[in-house]
Amino acid sequence: MGTLSGMVRAENDPPQGRPGYLERKRSAALRAEARTLRDQTQALRDRAQLLSDGLVESLLKTDDRGGAAPETFSFRAGRLRSSVGLARRRLLRWLERGGVDRATATDITLACSEACANAVEHPVRPSRYAFEVEATRTADEIELTVRDFGAWQTGSGDALRGRGLRMIRELMDDTRIVTGEHETMIVMRRVLRPAA
Repeated sequence: MGTLSGMVRAENDPPQGRPGYLERKRSAALRAEARTLRDQTQALRDRAQLLSDGLVESLLKTDDRGGAAPETFSFRAGRLRSSVGLARRRLLRWLERGGVDRATATDITLACSEACANAVEHPVRPSRYAFEVEATRTADEIELTVRDFGAWQTGSGDALRGRGLRMIRELMDDTRIVTGEHETMIVMRRVLRPAA
């Protein structure tokens, strides 16, 4: 009889008495909290991206400057994916207003877009969360520089920035990578062919 009541008590013991139960329960609670925080962070990230995309769209709609283009172009923006579209659109307008033919302007703009995407996505330990685009037009060529404010990882620049850098080299006549302690520049040059 004493044995039977002992068995009943053991079966009715709370599960906390089992080895490791509290640790498993705590771990499950921490995992659930981490999932909630991850989901909230992603929702905030998505909202920030929507707001920045909306801002860029507004800027693009109102960016209709007329007249002749100056010989230099300058653009600076925060490291947002949507900023790449704004840089691309403004550069294309500058090139076309400066008399660069559509096919050449498209090639230069695509090369710039790839360099800007790298400047947004890849800087290591950036000192500033921005990138810059500068261009100069002469009668013979366009020189274009895209600068970010981070160092590249040790190793091959080609391996780090991959296909985008290869595409830039195919579209432009000359491409150089200039690195400093707190910045990386892709300097590109495209010869302007005389109109046929």
